Amino acid sequence: AYMNGFGAHAVTLDMWVYFAGAIGAIFTAFYMGRQVGLVFGGKPRTGLAEHAVEPGKRMTWPLIVLAFFSLVLGFINIPEDFPLFGNGWLHGLAGEVHLLAEEAAPGIAFEAVPFNATVAISSTLLGLLFFALGWRIYAGVTDSKAKDPIQRIPVIGEPIFTILYNKYYFDEIYRGLFIYPTMWLATFCAKFDYDWVINPIVNLVGRATYALSEFSALFDSEGIDGAIVNGIPAGLKWLGGQFRLLQTGRAQSYLLILVIGVLVLLGLYLVFYVGQAASIAALPIN
Repeated sequence: AYMNGFGAHAVTLDMWVYFAGAIGAIFTAFYMGRQVGLVFGGKPRTGLAEHAVEPGKRMTWPLIVLAFFSLVLGFINIPEDFPLFGNGWLHGLAGEVHLLAEEAAPGIAFEAVPFNATVAISSTLLGLLFFALGWRIYAGVTDSKAKDPIQRIPVIGEPIFTILYNKYYFDEIYRGLFIYPTMWLATFCAKFDYDWVINPIVNLVGRATYALSEFSALFDSEGIDGAIVNGIPAGLKWLGGQFRLLQTGRAQSYLLILVIGVLVLLGLYLVFYVGQAASIAALPIN
């Protein structure tokens, strides 16, 4: 964090940046002190911890490498005017970026922030103080089932522990603002698709099409095939069977049919031709 006008009476943006960074440093230092106190301080709190053994070089060497960079890597960002260790290496490395930014925004100068001893000393002391506080509070915890030391603080301890234990209720807020509404919307869309509108329409069209196809199949099998395709041959077959009965092979039957046919033709002649001639004859002659 940096702050140019740290000594000013007015609260500036730089001071808000400092306060935010300081609060973050306080919580981080306290948490790390708590971790160190729980792991290395006091007595083992469980049977597994009591009989724990070192994991060997597979864990030791990576931790040594990480510890080295944790101790050394921060020095690359020390301002140039810092006593003894000042180098400004990181700012020099990013200098070309600053030059490009100045060309893109004429009139704005991106200069290195000068070293502020008040900010550095106060931040360091706060970090060390809360690291020691976290270690001191949790190093004496010997029972894993006992209440957390923060819970034993009168009045405010239990609410603070509840908020911290529930991670500031970020998960609940996230679920309430995003997950549950998304699930509700997805359920609504699924219901709209499967139960209410889309699928019912599709199923209705499908059932109507199936009923139409059943009617078409019935009309085809009973109407076309049954009445026309099969009905006409069946009728002709029946008629042929009836005419076949006339073929008896007896001359008397053929003579009888001939006489009946002649009589029928004669009757038709008398009805139509003679009756028509009589009608013409009855017409008046002028």
